[in-house]
Amino acid sequence: MLSVSIYRTLPGLMEKDNSCLIRKACGKDAPALAAVEAACFTAEEAADETTFRRRIQTFPDSFFKAECSGLIVGLIDGGCTSQPFIDDSMYSSASCGHDPQGCYQAVFGLAVIPEYRHRGIASSLMRRMEENARRSGRRGIILTCRKFRIYWYESLGFRCEGPSRSVHGGGIWYNMIMEWTAHSVQMTEEGRLSSGGR
Repeated sequence: MLSVSIYRTLPGLMEKDNSCLIRKACGKDAPALAAVEAACFTAEEAADETTFRRRIQTFPDSFFKAECSGLIVGLIDGGCTSQPFIDDSMYSSASCGHDPQGCYQAVFGLAVIPEYRHRGIASSLMRRMEENARRSGRRGIILTCRKFRIYWYESLGFRCEGPSRSVHGGGIWYNMIMEWTAHSVQMTEEGRLSSGGR
């Protein structure tokens, strides 16, 4: 569990209500997570409660929530894949296109309710996903975003790969990727991902 200050405070003076906890989501969080998603995306784009329950069951280790004073205010989630881009079938298939041995961590959604934006919560959620992906031996993170979000993702270390083939929810999406290593990812005897090099 990660505690992130959402205000600038001196060490030791942070109030409990001024902190945001980032931890793994669970099935009982699905209604609140769906409410966060609905506040951040159009009805065509947003995942519903049933979808979130399926995702939490499918990839519980890469679905995180942000909680402030007991209120779920943000989320980040996504399965793993061996392809370096998001495919629309990942959103609709029963398995969410999740490959536990995939070398890329996909991000299906990153959302923070409007009242809690501009406090570093979205960046903290992404850092948590990156830490988890690195620890798991992934090669990088992939996602799609709207054009007006490209600069923000670039500020986190992503690069834009141009327009995506995705038509999820309508409109034009852009492929974004963050890679922290160019070397190959190999499987260990235990079937876990192992990365060498730097």
